[in-house]
Amino acid sequence: MDSHRFLVQFCFVLIAVTEAGAKVALLIIDIQNCFLPGGSLAVTNGTQVIPVINNIRSQNQFALTVLTQDWHCPNHVSFASQHNGYQQYEQITLQYSASGSRCSDSVGKCDVKYNVSQILWPDHCIINSTSAEFSLQLNQKSSDIVVRKGYNCDVDSYSAFYDNGGFRQTELYTTLQSHGVTTVIVTGLALDYCVYYTAKDAKKLEPLDVLGTRYVRKGKAVSELPDDYSDTYLDYLPFIWKEAAMLKYTTMYAEDRAHYSTFNYLKLGFRYPPTDYYFRPFMSAIESFSPILVEQLDVNEYCLGNVEQYKLQITFFKQFLQKYKSMLRLAFSWLNQLTHDIFNGIEYADQAFADFFKWMKKERHLEHTILIVMSDHGFRLDDFSTTLLGRLESQQPFLAIYLPEKLKRNYPHLDKNMQTNTERLVTPFDLHQTIHDIIYGRYNGTLAKTDQGLEKISLFTSLPEARSCEDAGIPENYCVCNLTLPVRITLPIVRKLANFIVASINDIIRSNGNGKLCELLQLYEVREAGIVNSFNTDQSEGPGHLHKTAEANTDGRYSMVIATLPGHGLFEGMVDHRNKNMELVGKVARLNRYGSQSYCIKDDNIEQYCYCKSNRSDVYL
Repeated sequence: MDSHRFLVQFCFVLIAVTEAGAKVALLIIDIQNCFLPGGSLAVTNGTQVIPVINNIRSQNQFALTVLTQDWHCPNHVSFASQHNGYQQYEQITLQYSASGSRCSDSVGKCDVKYNVSQILWPDHCIINSTSAEFSLQLNQKSSDIVVRKGYNCDVDSYSAFYDNGGFRQTELYTTLQSHGVTTVIVTGLALDYCVYYTAKDAKKLEPLDVLGTRYVRKGKAVSELPDDYSDTYLDYLPFIWKEAAMLKYTTMYAEDRAHYSTFNYLKLGFRYPPTDYYFRPFMSAIESFSPILVEQLDVNEYCLGNVEQYKLQITFFKQFLQKYKSMLRLAFSWLNQLTHDIFNGIEYADQAFADFFKWMKKERHLEHTILIVMSDHGFRLDDFSTTLLGRLESQQPFLAIYLPEKLKRNYPHLDKNMQTNTERLVTPFDLHQTIHDIIYGRYNGTLAKTDQGLEKISLFTSLPEARSCEDAGIPENYCVCNLTLPVRITLPIVRKLANFIVASINDIIRSNGNGKLCELLQLYEVREAGIVNSFNTDQSEGPGHLHKTAEANTDGRYSMVIATLPGHGLFEGMVDHRNKNMELVGKVARLNRYGSQSYCIKDDNIEQYCYCKSNRSDVYL
């Protein structure tokens, strides 16, 4: 597996204005041969950061320049080669005593105090090896101070300040203190690990201030990320709160369902709290008490005592806003419980949210806050989702943005462009770019590219009127811009395509390691069929020509809703049919609840398709 599954290309820092009289140190993290192209743990295009660092050094005077150096013994615990039966980039848990000594079979009895997750890396940066040396392209001076890390064979060290267990400090902090340094600029390789954890630890250490920025900034599509997160912590992903600008912000992240939250459902979640204030530990504790509160005491599952759980989240949000009222802050609060499973559930919180927004106005938070209210999709479970209107709503999530009056006066084009964009095709990529512009104070709007070359355009800019789903990176099966005309479900071509969709689902089940636990599906009936685009070269009859005759040219792109057995699953799929060949467009989506039908697996790649074989007694119900 390529190392850049874990290391986001390359990263870098830079130039910001500091307070007069501040002593600034430049921390250059791990510009070593092992992390550069040709090295055993190479970061893609890593060498491109070196001339930028050299330029920073030539144009600025620093009180101190520190070069950090990964410095591992040949049998380091972080190397996959030291763990029989494990592959590179797998994740294991290491156990340590209260004193920070590693517990292992060779040391006999050990009282385990700490569990530390460890990704198993290729052997790299071995002590006194050429791979551990600094790149010859990096300008160095005799006054540079070198701080080595990771030399303890029993514990890894991403941060230049501490080892991964937090057991021991390096000499870096005392060195900075002895030189009177108050501000550090952090740069090097790679953002997702050593640069990130060095900056994070520096932020915690008084009186250090941290400056920095990424050279590569991304809003990623799900298709650009690994398929399986079940055994990998998500800290390495390039979240917006890991941007360098965030080092000046206080951050908050809250979701109301710990088990079903965005980054924990069938995923390992975060090793470290991802933001300064993190609501998950509280909700995890609440859920651990749920069997007592709900089942034994007969309390409503949406309440904690006599208080609705969503109100606790609002209270947490209000306390955060009040505590950091005069500071830069970014808060992300996501509500699942009322909205995901209950069609009209959000109405229960209408008054609470109205009161919350009034409170924000009364306390003058809205004078200096950009407020975004949004959803990720419409209601997509049960009967409503099986209707055309329900499917259209599911693919058009809600988005509303409030801009402070002062900001609109200073940048009059913002309000105008926002109004224009209410009639344009907007994507999550665009919202990501907008938030990126906000945290960096860019209010004239920018355009960037994703890894796939798709445009993400800040909503501070007027979006193109003629923008297509393809231009915006919206998968064809989620595009609501296409006109779909109904086709008779009794036509032979419809049955043929429906069976192809079922066969495609079964291929997904067979190819998955957990698929052996699931029944293969059979077509029960076709509920709806429509043609999106006709590939017929003779368009004289129009795209609805299949209404008229079964002998017509049947080439085209079809959308259909089918029911399958066992379990009566309802699925929506899109298929291209051309010259008797068939190709699935995007993924097949489940429209109705599957509940406990797939209880035998914990894999979101096939969960919606799986009907567990252990349900055989009612296999064709």
